[in-house]
Amino acid sequence: MQQLRPRGMENSKSTQEHARVSRRYPLRELVIFSCWGNHVTVERGTGFTENVSTTGIAFVTESAVAVGSSINLNLHLRSVTDEGRTILLHAEGTVLRVEPSETRSKIAAEIRFQDDLEEDFAVSTKIQ
Repeated sequence: MQQLRPRGMENSKSTQEHARVSRRYPLRELVIFSCWGNHVTVERGTGFTENVSTTGIAFVTESAVAVGSSINLNLHLRSVTDEGRTILLHAEGTVLRVEPSETRSKIAAEIRFQDDLEEDFAVSTKIQ
């Protein structure tokens, strides 16, 4: 499993030993999330992904999120074979990094997608 570390630990020997093993895919897709813990000021928010891997996600949001918070998210992937459909993937994890700017924040989180795709895999009609 990929080990991600918060920024500021770049000089750690253990960080150097854990090179990224999951390929990141540049995607701009809708993510709906909720966070709790570490004095989170927002429970639910939305954003758009910048990249996704099997063990991590980076997305941009206008919501306030705290490093160390637990996160549940739904990733809405547009179907390439059926234009009016989206594929819904559910993941859980921990917020590792927050890079705030004036109007939004970039969030990096370590995540685990649901294992049982038969049960938790959903295809839905796109909301118009």
